[in-house]
Amino acid sequence: IPSGECDEVERHSNKHNAILNFQSKDLHDLEKKGWVKGLRFLELNRMLISFSNEMGMSERIKSTVFPTTYIYYTRMAIWLFVVSNVFVFNDLVGPWSILFGIVIGYIFLMIHFIGQALVNPFDPTPTGISLDQITRTIEINSLETLRDPNVPEPVKSVNNEYIM
Repeated sequence: IPSGECDEVERHSNKHNAILNFQSKDLHDLEKKGWVKGLRFLELNRMLISFSNEMGMSERIKSTVFPTTYIYYTRMAIWLFVVSNVFVFNDLVGPWSILFGIVIGYIFLMIHFIGQALVNPFDPTPTGISLDQITRTIEINSLETLRDPNVPEPVKSVNNEYIM
């Protein structure tokens, strides 16, 4: 991105939308100059519209707040389930029912905590979706198609486990 455009993008609250607007302007400038015509222009324009739609859907997912009542009642249901299992298993295995309750509770609470971590899929965490990797892959593919000699390296994983 040229430095003038970069400064303009920084002034916007929605930087992604600002970049998309510059891409749209650049496409129309290319069409006016006659470098992109007809079906190629229509296809590139359709691609920008698709990017805009996908970006909007992703932003809606990111900005959706998970209801706190869901979290509260899910935890209550898990504890109710664990306590009732302890009482049920008490008749069968006696004091070992506490161990069964701990194991069952641990499993369900871990599933609950993992679900909580996945609530924000675009956060820069090990459980998040790496938008940097996705955009870098698109950038690499685009530059290779244009035969640009300055193709950046792909985003590397951390300890071969996750990408941040």
